[in-house]
Amino acid sequence: GISIDYSCSCGIRQPIWNLHFCPHAVAFSCNRCSIKEMDTYFSPGLLRPTMSNNAFDDLNRCSEECECPICGSTLCIAALEAGYRYICEFCRWDSLEIGLVKKDAADLMREVRMRELPHHNEFLAAVKRIQGEVKEEIDPYSERDGQFDEIEEEEE
Repeated sequence: GISIDYSCSCGIRQPIWNLHFCPHAVAFSCNRCSIKEMDTYFSPGLLRPTMSNNAFDDLNRCSEECECPICGSTLCIAALEAGYRYICEFCRWDSLEIGLVKKDAADLMREVRMRELPHHNEFLAAVKRIQGEVKEEIDPYSERDGQFDEIEEEEE
């Protein structure tokens, strides 16, 4: 078959499906010339975007869905006479096994986040500690106040 290649602004010729169009520059660019940027976070379970500050607050997960602790699939909320619980439709795990039942679906999600909070705080503390260690390895003089010992030259 016939293949038509288009030129990127750097001069490399590629098929149109390998190029990106920039509406600001009104030009095509290849993967090497283009800069990729995270525009929004996306919930694959609910098929909708979420704001970046909400994603950070919710530990980079959708605030309305949870993963099954056994198989990792998305849990469903089921209504009981006593309240709401999580169930897994794949492996049949039930939040009743760990005593997680609430009268309101929002309270159910809040309880999950509260149970995860101590682990999240430990994780953030470990990240900060490692960042400090890496910074010291890269720039051992970064913690000093900028004063260096002066070397006096002897006059002959």
